[in-house]
Amino acid sequence: MIMLRFLLWIFGFWKGGDMHMPMVTVTVALIIAGRRKFSDVPANIRDEVRADLLALGLDENGKPFPTEPAE
Repeated sequence: MIMLRFLLWIFGFWKGGDMHMPMVTVTVALIIAGRRKFSDVPANIRDEVRADLLALGLDENGKPFPTEPAE
């Protein structure tokens, strides 16, 4: 496990040091799958996670916004 974390850390710096975006993507996927609640999202990525969910047409719980009935 330690070796895996070390390799991920090295890979992060090799790719430019920004491991922020994959964390946001994984967190959004976990929320959509119902495996994580928005309240459990770390504060440093909360705004980006919220923005990605909204861009997908989902609320903070990963559920679609209610739509108006078609006439």
